[in-house]
Formats: sequence, C-alpha cells, structure tokens
Amino acid sequence: MEAATESLVQDHVANRQSEDRRQSSRYKTTYVPCCILSTGHVTVGLMRNYSDGGARIEADLDLVVGDTIRYFWEADACVTALVVWRQGNIYGVRHTSNARTKDPQLPTRSVRVPGLAKADCWVNGERFTAQMENISLGGLSLRGLGSLEVGTLITVGFCGIEFGLATVRWSQGDNRTGLNFAKPLTRETLVRILKHENFELSDIDFDHHPNAGASK
Repeated sequence: MEAATESLVQDHVANRQSEDRRQSSRYKTTYVPCCILSTGHVTVGLMRNYSDGGARIEADLDLVVGDTIRYFWEADACVTALVVWRQGNIYGVRHTSNARTKDPQLPTRSVRVPGLAKADCWVNGERFTAQMENISLGGLSLRGLGSLEVGTLITVGFCGIEFGLATVRWSQGDNRTGLNFAKPLTRETLVRILKHENFELSDIDFDHHPNAGASK
C-alpha cells in the first residue's frame, strides 16, 4: 500500500513538472497582430499564443493541413511553419525553422509590413508625393517627404484610403519620415491595404531591415 501511494505521488510530480515545462515554453500573446506570407499572398492575422515549437494563429486564409507559411510580428524575425490543424479561421502551426525566443517581459510592438505604395501628402495646404516603405496598425514611414518638424499634421492618401491628421513622430532629414495615425487602423483596414492593387510587398531582409514604422 505504501509503495503504491509513493508511486502515485511520483507520477503526480512527474506530470506536474511536464505541465510546468509546457507552460514555461508557451507565452500567452492574445491578439498580437502578425504578418503572414503564403503562396505569394500577404495578410495580417492574430497570434493567439506562441511557443518555441508552434503557435495558434487566427487569419482569413484558405489553408489546408500540410501548407507552409512564413510569419512575423516584429522586424527582426521571420518564422517558417507547417499547418497541422485548422478550425474555421484558426490555424495551429508547427515551426519548421528556428523560432525566436520571445521575452514575455518585453512589450510587443505593432507588426510592421514592408511595402511600396505611392502616397499623396498634404502639409499646410501643399501637396507632396512620397513613397510608403512600411505600415503598421499605428502608423507608417515614408521616403521623399522632406524634413518636417515632429508634431506636424499631415493628411495622407494611398491605396484608396485617406488618413487625416496623421502626426510626424520622427524625421531623418529629407530621407525618411515616421507618422502616427490619429486613430489606429483596424486589422480589416490593414488587410484591405495589403490586398490593394497599388500595394507591393517589399523584399523582407530581417538581417538588415530598417528599424522603421511609426508606432509602438
């Protein structure tokens, strides 16, 4: 009887340790936006949880078990993953490349999607043309707008959408300008921009990707 009790205790401890290991490797990341690349398409999904081995992602895609995707949520890591299950628009994926170890104590910035699109900008009643280089839910960065003071209000139009009262957050001379939107985009609006015929996804180089984008 004593041996049986000791065995049950040992089993309980082993199960608890196994559960603790699983919990320690899975980080709850409810509704963290991520950018998903699949079969030549790009869209924005929601990463529901994440671990070194895989993730659960919500996305409006038509994927099947066995499909491969690449996804990222910040500008310094892109993960390749295999779809292992699907429930509606929720996908379970298993990482097939080295996944970045995320520090749960660090804040997660809004996903930045590198892309190219012509942008019409109005500053103090004057119209300028610039090139969008990336966009997030909170803002975007432009090239060729010229040197502007932080806090300057700008109206920006591109990919069929006009954004009023965007604010200059930072400016690097005449080369690059970071803007914050007056109101963060919804995921649906960002997806609409990415699917627009005038939006072109840039080459993604995570070793030399600029620390761009306007929002945290």
